[in-house]
Amino acid sequence: MKSTAFICGLAACAVAGELWAKEYPLTLTPLTVEEAAALPAGAGVYAQLQLTKPAELKREPPGAAGQSIYGVIGRAQGNSGMIFRLDGTTGEKGGHDRLLLDLNQNGDLTDEAPIKVTGTPKIARSGSYTTETAWFGPIQAPAARRIAPGTPTYFAQLYYWRVTGSQRG
Repeated sequence: MKSTAFICGLAACAVAGELWAKEYPLTLTPLTVEEAAALPAGAGVYAQLQLTKPAELKREPPGAAGQSIYGVIGRAQGNSGMIFRLDGTTGEKGGHDRLLLDLNQNGDLTDEAPIKVTGTPKIARSGSYTTETAWFGPIQAPAARRIAPGTPTYFAQLYYWRVTGSQRG
């Protein structure tokens, strides 16, 4: 008898809860690059820049004006990593404004679309040092990297510090 009363009470609560429930539509709003970077999970993988081409690079399109900078992301634990190249299409004064990223990891940068800079690269000169910061993206992950129904979107941040002038070695 007690169990019947308990079940009836649960059923009454469920009906009452259903009557008070409201629908709240889910709205997805894209984040700006700054908002995405400020999230706790907004950190990522780091890579060191180099002036020489990585050994894994098989093909690349002709370089743009200015000096190209190369790197490999995630080269660790037997993983070959993901090759990238930064170009300055407007010359040294304009900074690096184009990123070529080997998303399919085949060593060929000619089959990848260039990723443009978000905004304007920021260049600061202080004495014999120059720093450059820029954001690139959005970068859509390949279909093989899908998570459930969505595809992750990434941004890349460039922080480039170099010695200029008489200190260059």
